Amino acid sequence: MRLDSITLHGFKSFGERTELRILPGVSCIVGPNGCGKSNISDAVRWALGEQSAKLLRGQRMDDVIFYGSASRKAVGLAEVELRFSNDGVLAVPWSEIAVARRLYRTGESEYLLNKQPTRLRDILDLFAGTGANPRAYSVMDQDKLNHVLTAKPHERRVFIEEAAGIARYKQQRSETQGKLDGARGNLVRVKDVMDEVKRQLGSLERQAKRAQQYKALEQERRDGALVLAAADFAGLVAEADRLELEIAQHHEREEVLRTTVSRLAGHQATQREAIQVSDHRLSDLRQGVQKVQADLERLLERREQMGVQLREAAEEVVRLDEEIRVTGERLDVLAAERETTRGALGEAERLVAERTQAADHLAGLVERRRSGLAEERDRLEGLRLEQIRIAAERTDLMRSAGELRERESQLARRGERLATELREAETEAERIVAARTELEAARDRALAELAALMSQREELAVQLAARERGLADAETRLADARLTLAARTSAAESLRELERVREGYDSGVRAIFEAVEREGRVGVDGVVGTVADLLDVPPDLERAVEAVLAERLAWVVVERFDQARAAVTFLQERGAGAATFLPLECLSSASDPFPEDDGVRWIGHRVTAPRESLVHFLLGQVAIVDHLDQAETLWRRNGVSATYVTPNGEVLAPTGRLRGGAGGGEAQHSLLARKRQLRELDEQIRELTETVGITQTTVAQTEADVAALRVRIAECEQTVGQRQAERVAGEKDLEQAIREHEREHRHAETVRIEAGQVTRESDETRAMLARLEQRVAAAREAETAHESTIRGIRDALENAQAEETALVTQLTACRVEVGSIGERVEALGRELVRADQMEADLTQRLEQGKTRQQQLGERRVWLEEERQRTDSTARDVAMDRDRAEAAARQAAEAHETLLDGLRGIEQELRAAEGDLHRLVSAMHELELQATERRVRREELALDAQRTYGVDAAALLARHDPNRDLATLGQRVRELAEKLSAIGPVNLVADEEYRELDERLTFLRTQHDDLTASIKDLEKALRGMTHTAQERFVQAFEQINRDFAKIFERLFEGGRAELRLVEAEEGGDPLDTGVDLMAQPRGKRLQSVTLLSGGERALTGLALLFAIFYFRPSPFCVLDEVDAPLDDANIHRFLRVLRELTSQTQFLVITHNRRTMEAADVLYGVTMEEPGLSKLVSVNLNPDG
Repeated sequence: MRLDSITLHGFKSFGERTELRILPGVSCIVGPNGCGKSNISDAVRWALGEQSAKLLRGQRMDDVIFYGSASRKAVGLAEVELRFSNDGVLAVPWSEIAVARRLYRTGESEYLLNKQPTRLRDILDLFAGTGANPRAYSVMDQDKLNHVLTAKPHERRVFIEEAAGIARYKQQRSETQGKLDGARGNLVRVKDVMDEVKRQLGSLERQAKRAQQYKALEQERRDGALVLAAADFAGLVAEADRLELEIAQHHEREEVLRTTVSRLAGHQATQREAIQVSDHRLSDLRQGVQKVQADLERLLERREQMGVQLREAAEEVVRLDEEIRVTGERLDVLAAERETTRGALGEAERLVAERTQAADHLAGLVERRRSGLAEERDRLEGLRLEQIRIAAERTDLMRSAGELRERESQLARRGERLATELREAETEAERIVAARTELEAARDRALAELAALMSQREELAVQLAARERGLADAETRLADARLTLAARTSAAESLRELERVREGYDSGVRAIFEAVEREGRVGVDGVVGTVADLLDVPPDLERAVEAVLAERLAWVVVERFDQARAAVTFLQERGAGAATFLPLECLSSASDPFPEDDGVRWIGHRVTAPRESLVHFLLGQVAIVDHLDQAETLWRRNGVSATYVTPNGEVLAPTGRLRGGAGGGEAQHSLLARKRQLRELDEQIRELTETVGITQTTVAQTEADVAALRVRIAECEQTVGQRQAERVAGEKDLEQAIREHEREHRHAETVRIEAGQVTRESDETRAMLARLEQRVAAAREAETAHESTIRGIRDALENAQAEETALVTQLTACRVEVGSIGERVEALGRELVRADQMEADLTQRLEQGKTRQQQLGERRVWLEEERQRTDSTARDVAMDRDRAEAAARQAAEAHETLLDGLRGIEQELRAAEGDLHRLVSAMHELELQATERRVRREELALDAQRTYGVDAAALLARHDPNRDLATLGQRVRELAEKLSAIGPVNLVADEEYRELDERLTFLRTQHDDLTASIKDLEKALRGMTHTAQERFVQAFEQINRDFAKIFERLFEGGRAELRLVEAEEGGDPLDTGVDLMAQPRGKRLQSVTLLSGGERALTGLALLFAIFYFRPSPFCVLDEVDAPLDDANIHRFLRVLRELTSQTQFLVITHNRRTMEAADVLYGVTMEEPGLSKLVSVNLNPDG
């Protein structure tokens, strides 16, 4: 199993969705304090199910939701998703697993497993035994690592249990224990119930005997009551038969009345159907009239729309060149149309003459009969048509006049608006010119400032390069000094270790000093040290002194002789070897040596020791000479007075014994040389420490200078960027001002042209309005005259309307034709007049815009023709409306006749229905009585069935008409009194007795089953406890061994171990605690609370790594656990960490550079925006 990614959204400072890809190996998360690094560790722990807000560094759980920042709103939920690759470790069928947790600000929360809601219990069960647990070892920080050391033994046990994988066993064991407790409780309850059942059996036996006596009397009473019920039932049956006969007679009368009602209803339906048909026909006729009226109104509305279209045609404007071209073409076309119209006018006049002659002939015939009437009718028809035409023309003229007035008003408003726009455009143009001047000046200033800033940036860059070179040199010197210091420190520690273990000494000497160091045992008192420890020999005399003293350098110096005797006894008792002891109290006091002459230099003058007597005893008669020849000369002269030694280690004893050559004294040479080297190393370490401190100060100062220069360069670059942006913005603003000035100039020219055009259109509109008003006045006068004439002619025609039947029809048709042709002649004449007028108008407007007036003329020609067609259609529609109204009146009269017939039929039907209602009421009364009797009979039968177990037929069969019912009733009452005297009786006592006996048998079976179940559960509980204990002991032993090894590696010595703390007597064997003991190298065994911060961190890491060696978790988050460690410990920590990366992914939150250098992937957490964390990543593994 492997952790692929961590996705955070709205969690603490990660307001935006952030995904952290986890690759194999070591991934480091770095960043400044407070940027949100540890929030990632909290997110992992929270997603795995952490329920404590305090452990997540909050007060309440909703503190993990992003609370917003200065520029961002708070979010409504926090979500963290962990995505894993499953290689079969988890017992689920998915190769990829996504575990997510959401918390809403309303307090609602949910867990998701592959996007599906799940329970926290399911999540914990899924990762049980893998270490991926919020309280286990997959997420560690400084506090938790310290808690591992300072925790109580039973709390520390949790980590071992998780590694041993017995958490599931403990859970199953807890569930089994619960089942066992439940089974024991059930067994107690079963025993109580069995005792109660046994007590109830005796009482039920007595109740059963009393119930048998009760049942005998009850049976006799039941038989008598059944006979009485049968008599009542028989009487109810006879009454029901009588009522059924009466109801049958009433049904026959009902059928007769219903037949009559049905017949009248049929007549009524027929009449209603005829009325409905008539009503539909009347409605259709009325709808037809309405439709014709609507058509007429639509035609009139269309005529109004024609006026609207004429206005729209008049508003069309085309450019002047196009207008002139179109106007010229229209004039040519108009001339051709005028010639065509004149030809058509001649032909129409000829037709008019011919049809007029025919009409005159027909009029002559009518004249012989009613000449005067025909003439008046002809006049009336012509005047009516002329009146319609004049009224329509007046309406069009008035509408056109209104439109022209509105057009004039619009043009006036438009002119005012254009004048305002022209003033605003001129003002805006002046403002833009002033702004343009200011922008040009600002651009020049920005260019000058930008040049100065560029020069300053180059100077700062030169200074930064020089400071960075100095910083690199200083860091190189610091690294060299640190490396040298580490080497000298390591060498000194090695020499001290050799001194501590007394390397180069005999076993007896080592045994003495081990005993002194351990416990200060009895018999090893007063040890001052070895001779080599106590002598301070100059370097140039080391070889000479070692050659003279030889094995005496390993002598053990003690205070008193009795202490020497005790030490010898100590070595003999333990068989630890031999040693030579030199009691100080046995040494004589120092005396003045021989004078230095003839090149003789006494070594005792240059060698020092805590006791001068020791130097005098060992070296008081030893002189150093330059070479062996000089030594021989002095020996032969002085004899046995002194021992002579050369700097090369050649020794001439007073007895003449000579010692020298190559290789001699090498074994002893290391004792004094080691002391000297240790002193030199200490001095070098002190000097190097001072050098490192000075260099660190220099580096820090240089880094501060570099940082300051970089800040200044950044500020300069920022200022340059701002000035560049201001320059670019100024140039853009300047370009924009130039474009705006040009746009305003064009706009002003356009407004001026448009204002001139509006003035011309206003003049044209006023002229056309004056002409239209004159034509409207003339149309009103003509309309009034025609109305007066038509009124007189209508009075004459009304007196002779009945006499004009046949001839009037023919004459009307002829005159209509003549009128139509006459109208065509008039129309053609008007067309010629219109063409002449249009030609004049077009010629006049050709100077102002020929094309626009020509289009208006063409549109008006078409509208005039369409209006004439509309007038003709309107006349036809009016005649259709009159005919439809007459037909509707006739249909209304027929409909009223049908309604009168329906009223008569309804009166007869109401009378028949009244009789039927009264008959039905009587039937209902009889049926109600029959129903009451039937209900009583059914109730009696149901009561007999329920009480006596007999049906209705059996009940009727039990009726005996000859039986004395009064005597029987008296006997039944006596039996009831006896039963009442007996009192309450448990009639089911015998049945209850039998059931209770069966229940007792069942309870005995349950008792046996529970007993067996308890034994099985106890056996299973012991098995689970044994298995869990074995797994725990196995894990504990392996982790303890690994802990000791890793502790020794991390501390380069020392020892540590885990110990089991036995549970209290009678306690759970799985609750034994785990105690931790640690003893770093060179220290006595002590409590872990007394260790330093770095030692505690290394100890905790040793235990953590030991657990990982036994049961590696798929991933591990380490939150600044390396903070207390120095460079040497960091190196050892990373070496062990790298060994574990083959099985575990490590996500390390750190500030340490060495840890960063060891990482495969480096993630940086920043807060570019205050309060909002962002993530950046760098892959440091070239193969990745």
